[in-house]
Amino acid sequence: MYGRGETTATALAVACGQGLDVTSDARVAKITDPEILEYARKAFIDFGGRATLNENSVVDNGSSAIDNVRPSPRHEGIALYISRLVRSIWRAPLIREAVTPLGGLVVLPTVPLSKLQIVQRDLTQLQEFLDKNKSLIDGLAGPEALGRVATKQDEIALQGEHRALNALVRLILSVIE
Repeated sequence: MYGRGETTATALAVACGQGLDVTSDARVAKITDPEILEYARKAFIDFGGRATLNENSVVDNGSSAIDNVRPSPRHEGIALYISRLVRSIWRAPLIREAVTPLGGLVVLPTVPLSKLQIVQRDLTQLQEFLDKNKSLIDGLAGPEALGRVATKQDEIALQGEHRALNALVRLILSVIE
């Protein structure tokens, strides 16, 4: 019913503490069971898939091979999760100018500070999760991951995945800031 990108986004949300459960008495509660959080972490890491290189595109249009890498479903899951965290404020103007009774200008927030802090906290949890698990995630693991590739195509795919995941990590840090 759902693809791997959606599956990894859901696993990531649970692993980052965003998972909710409906209890037997119909209350909504955060999932805090360490065993479930660990299972979600492993699902995100183990079933996130791999980036792929579309070699036909390289031959057809003569572009750089790394530009023809399709990022993994893990990348798609991270992007989906980020979009869900920030969608409530993404297009909203954050401040507005107003005129004081004495004719001066004042800058006022349009989004409650508490909402911004929640988004910032959730993105910080995501950033910490990725940082803590980067050695296990292809594309974030660094140069040691190149030792696990078997072919030149796998190496190019890993480099493309690194570029795509690194862009998401930079986006997360920018939004947090």
